[in-house]
Amino acid sequence: MLALIVMLNWVTSAQEASARCANPGAAQTEAATGPDRMTVMLRISSVDDASKNSHLCNGHYELKVSRPGGGEPQTGDLLTSNDDYGRELSGRLSGVSKDGKHVLGILRESGKHGIMFAFDYQLSDGAVQLIDLKEKIAGMANGNCGEAAVFGTTVTGGIVVEVRARTKAGKPCAANGRWMVDGSGRKAQRVAPGAAVVRLYGRQARRRIISRSKP
Repeated sequence: MLALIVMLNWVTSAQEASARCANPGAAQTEAATGPDRMTVMLRISSVDDASKNSHLCNGHYELKVSRPGGGEPQTGDLLTSNDDYGRELSGRLSGVSKDGKHVLGILRESGKHGIMFAFDYQLSDGAVQLIDLKEKIAGMANGNCGEAAVFGTTVTGGIVVEVRARTKAGKPCAANGRWMVDGSGRKAQRVAPGAAVVRLYGRQARRRIISRSKP
């Protein structure tokens, strides 16, 4: 028997969580570490929407921020969505900005009304900015693109998102690469290879290794 070992090209972050929308349902990421030993965790939960006129499922995304010295964690509400049962609710906690002021990541849902948002949570006042990547990045809405992650920030504070290629019916993802996005009405701008990008605190990644036997 020949042992076949396959190492996937893309890293899988421990700071990802996903669950089917159910009543109830829950998932959470591992904690990301920021400056001054603060930790952040992304939690996903779901429940029936309790509406008499529909039978849909609420998905809720929130952050839990803990600081050294104890005390109650800071809770940050990111998004509540209402759509079909069984859709996949996914969150990726990319990390904390180098200035320690922002928590950044990705929220994604499957289904006919699927979403892909980058989020920017401000630790100082709890303000949340959601950036619709399907709207911002040309090619993201056609179904040929797979994963996206916040890679870092520009030196002026813009959010740099990395899109991972995936093919569907032989069609490449035109949006593959790195993009700078913000909350303005502007479309995303490509980040040139070699351009300065400020990495985040708390990026923990590990390679997935699949081992199986081959006759």
